[in-house]
Amino acid sequence: MPLPDSPRIPPTLTDGVITLRPWKRTDAPGVLKACQDADIQHWLPVPVPYLPEHAEGFVDEFSKQQWTSGEGAPFAAVDANAGHLLGAFGLKEIDRVRGVAELGYWVAAWARRRKVAQRGVALISDWAFGVAGLTRLELLVEPTNIASCAVVERAGAVLEDIVPDMDVIQGTSRDIARYALQRVGETVT
Repeated sequence: MPLPDSPRIPPTLTDGVITLRPWKRTDAPGVLKACQDADIQHWLPVPVPYLPEHAEGFVDEFSKQQWTSGEGAPFAAVDANAGHLLGAFGLKEIDRVRGVAELGYWVAAWARRRKVAQRGVALISDWAFGVAGLTRLELLVEPTNIASCAVVERAGAVLEDIVPDMDVIQGTSRDIARYALQRVGETVT
């Protein structure tokens, strides 16, 4: 079973440079600031304008509900030493029967070009394939998002297909590249 049934206590994961930990109410101002970024608003289905109540709902109700229900595993990414918010990483749509989940992330503008995405994907996928017992992670990226495609490819994900009009972001249909990352010893199916 991918996530422990009871209790679902979010772990803290670190590589000494970044830490993935449960969201805290005090993270809301950082989320609000990060989600004002034009790139985050372009690539992700966040509300525009992004308001304080959106950030508060994300770090408080949404993240707790995801862990409690077992549907997801959202993490705040912070600097391992200073604790400053760097981004968000998480698993969603966890399918316990098949051992599959979607891995998603965003990195705040002030934390880019510091390998935060690469480190976060490695931390969460190691945990997902180890402790959580998953066998497959799907990463859904717009094919024109060159930076995110490079991150998932460096992580070892394999491009499976491009699905036309798979997502709608800010009222626009978007093609999505579906990548798969498999647990070592598993084959891409």
